[in-house]
Amino acid sequence: MFNFNCPSCGIEMEIDECYCGKVVTCCSCRKEIVVPGIKPPVIQLGSAKSAVGENKFTNGAYPYTCPLCGTMKSSNVPLKKFSTYVILTWLLGVYGAGDFYIGNKNKGLIKLGISIICCLAGGFIATAIWSMIDLCKTRHDVDGNPLI
Repeated sequence: MFNFNCPSCGIEMEIDECYCGKVVTCCSCRKEIVVPGIKPPVIQLGSAKSAVGENKFTNGAYPYTCPLCGTMKSSNVPLKKFSTYVILTWLLGVYGAGDFYIGNKNKGLIKLGISIICCLAGGFIATAIWSMIDLCKTRHDVDGNPLI
């Protein structure tokens, strides 16, 4: 998030870096304005490695590129891979494996229970369809971090 002033009315606005260079409507004067670009901070990667070997920023955060705008951001937790989520959901989605991976344990347990209890009565078909719908909709984990 950064602050800038509307060139028309001068009101100070706070906006996410994802909107740099894009046209937005001023909340005060309702005119369309282009959000100015900000100079990206110089970030040095530390030599520290996590338990799984991912690079960390020097402050302990995990770097990632925003899929919407391409700006460099950081998260305090290791981000999960979208490709891993796709593979788990495609192969073991009827058992809720993809949901367990992104941290949605309740939904994973429901899918697992339906698959086990109703395995002869179409439980696999119902959870397979449910998993494919989730695969099309899910782009974030339970904490709101993007799947990269």
